[in-house]
Amino acid sequence: MESYLGMTLLICGFPGIGKSFLKKKFSSFVSDSDSSTFAKDNFPENYVDAIESALDEYPIDRVFLISTHTSVRSELAYRKLSYVIVYPKKEDKQIYLKRYQNRGSSENFVNLLDSNWDSFIESCDSDPTPYRYRLCGDQYLEDVFKQILLTHWNTYT
Repeated sequence: MESYLGMTLLICGFPGIGKSFLKKKFSSFVSDSDSSTFAKDNFPENYVDAIESALDEYPIDRVFLISTHTSVRSELAYRKLSYVIVYPKKEDKQIYLKRYQNRGSSENFVNLLDSNWDSFIESCDSDPTPYRYRLCGDQYLEDVFKQILLTHWNTYT
């Protein structure tokens, strides 16, 4: 992939879009921050604090893949941190539930997404960021990654 020197970008990625795959493929400039590893008693402040620390450590030439939790996006907006959000279409629920099962996600996780799918997608749809990418059923983050980088070059430099 071409160099996008001078860019730092936050991508809020919905579960199952291929964040971990993208991080492995482009590990030299892509980081993935798993929100499930953070204590819930101070969430999302502790999570966004860690993102800001990483931004200080890597102020350029880095893409950070982060959570789409509504509370995380609200905290990012409160701190005036710009982000792109990538998520599936509402009608692709069954495709994503199958992805979660195929990758070995816990039954609790699959049930959580199954039960809350519509509200999670509606939350992404109503997010105030103007930078939204809705994936079609057979798409992954990798399929729109170059477009995201090219489109948001000026936004994040």
